[in-house]
Amino acid sequence: YYAVTGVQTCALPISGKGEETSAIIYFENDSWELSSKGGEQLQVLAEKLKTHPEKKIMLISSANTVGHENRNKKLSSNRLNTVKQFLLSQGVSDTQFKTEVSLGDYGMTTSSDCRRVIVITQP
Repeated sequence: YYAVTGVQTCALPISGKGEETSAIIYFENDSWELSSKGGEQLQVLAEKLKTHPEKKIMLISSANTVGHENRNKKLSSNRLNTVKQFLLSQGVSDTQFKTEVSLGDYGMTTSSDCRRVIVITQP
């Protein structure tokens, strides 16, 4: 249903109908700690999701290519889990998480823009 591709870029073209990017949560290098700005973004998103329980979300996590590939996979996975756990702690239903993709540093660059979790809202 979804195709996630990226070759030496932080742009992740996502195919699917009716989605919208609801949040892009950036992380510091070698960290999966949520920033205050990221927390604020997710609080707003959580409120929207709680008022629209029919909405599903897709989480796509990535890391840049700085460091070892295995470490970047772990960072990417931990970032995804940080975002998911935060949303759950704010009352978002576990049933609203449709897809979770942890890319590690696959197809990414050294750019700090790659250290992120993208939240896509699906119809």
